[in-house]
Amino acid sequence: NVASQVGATVIGGGSNTAAAYYSVAMGYVNAAGAVAGANYDTVIGREAVSGRYGQLCQAGGKFTTVGDAQICRMIARKQTTDATATVMALDGGGTATATRTSIGTDRSAAFSALVVGRRVSAGGEASAAYEIKGLIKNDGGAVAFVGTPSVTVLGETDAAWDCTVNANDTTNALEILVTGAAGVTVNWVAEVTFVESAG
Repeated sequence: NVASQVGATVIGGGSNTAAAYYSVAMGYVNAAGAVAGANYDTVIGREAVSGRYGQLCQAGGKFTTVGDAQICRMIARKQTTDATATVMALDGGGTATATRTSIGTDRSAAFSALVVGRRVSAGGEASAAYEIKGLIKNDGGAVAFVGTPSVTVLGETDAAWDCTVNANDTTNALEILVTGAAGVTVNWVAEVTFVESAG
């Protein structure tokens, strides 16, 4: 086991690495912090790899390569103050690769997301929630949806608020975009889950 960065910890098991700031690994042949900037991440089980900021990855084995059969859970957030569609990030605002809900090369992910927003500025309570489901793939660096993702409005106090999803082929990422209203401060939080297969 190797913990090679400030605050990194390997709790137990064997052949684990924790290579990012405050990353945690436990189990067997797991790698936390596999991408620069993937801090605060956790890997558990057997042969899982984490390369995104603050995420939790779990596997029970592999097909060929460590991380080619795993699930990953991420928490994205963003604060909006206008009616512009804004991409959520794992660290709340960064643009680094590790802070995006990215999809690795030659990998497919069934994804789901629960998104909630709440007004924090004066003017009365307002809330919204959405559920997103779909399939995204990266074939040799080309990222695209397979089929059309579904976005379900679970509830909206203000119908002007919105949540959409995009496959960004430039950043190789699934983008969750949230829209509030002009002059209104909204705190947005999303739980994003990937079920990943690579080959």
